[in-house]
Amino acid sequence: MSENLLWDNALEGFGGASARSLFFRSGINKEHISSMEKKRRFHDFLVYGFKRGKIVEFDEINNTPIFSGKSPDDVVDKILKDWPEKNTMESLDDGGEFYLYFIQLSGFAELIEGTRIEPLG
Repeated sequence: MSENLLWDNALEGFGGASARSLFFRSGINKEHISSMEKKRRFHDFLVYGFKRGKIVEFDEINNTPIFSGKSPDDVVDKILKDWPEKNTMESLDDGGEFYLYFIQLSGFAELIEGTRIEPLG
């Protein structure tokens, strides 16, 4: 399966799920690369989702989308700013630092057909 097809499939119906679930659906965790490289790849994946109109920046406190006018790269940098410093070649599906990071990760939501937003769960 091509990366674009895998990523397109991962972006379908992810609203209501956790960012951790989206990370695993993207296939990035299965890649045999360091956790810092996985961050770069997840960054690329989220930018891809923004550019395809599948992801929108989202304010969970006010339950509203954010249309800041910033580039997708800048928005994703902000979303992933607290990525754990631990650099490991292991899977990020353990119950440790990355698990806590992913279940708390927010700042974006699924944009459905340009008319509806489904926040992360």
